[in-house]
Amino acid sequence: MSKDDEVFTQSEKRLEVFVKRDFQSRGEDVGGVIFEADALKYREAVRKVSLACSKRSLWAMEPVVHEHMEYFVERMKEFRSRDGGVGILQWTNWLAIDLSTDLSWNKKTSQVKTLKDSVHLEAILAFNPFATVI
Repeated sequence: MSKDDEVFTQSEKRLEVFVKRDFQSRGEDVGGVIFEADALKYREAVRKVSLACSKRSLWAMEPVVHEHMEYFVERMKEFRSRDGGVGILQWTNWLAIDLSTDLSWNKKTSQVKTLKDSVHLEAILAFNPFATVI
């Protein structure tokens, strides 16, 4: 991107303008909150996502969060006496994926239980270095 590129443009008709670069474009039919350039479609996507972050929705998720956290602490106590302890990075990765897949897709990955990476975690860990370079 050269310094002559105009990244920030003025809003027109109270609609934001979202300038996207080629590497951010996933095609005309693929939008969502991050990749959507059309302001009206963006607002609709944000409205849908905001429902998931409402107070009522967050209160409904609380028991699931407690379940995962309590099990995580229980498992950590089981492994605390091992030589060298446990790899906290690996365990928190497992917890994060277990929690996020359960909350977002109602899918149990059970990584904290099986002590193995799921395909979701493997994909994220493989993609992160590439995304950081971009």
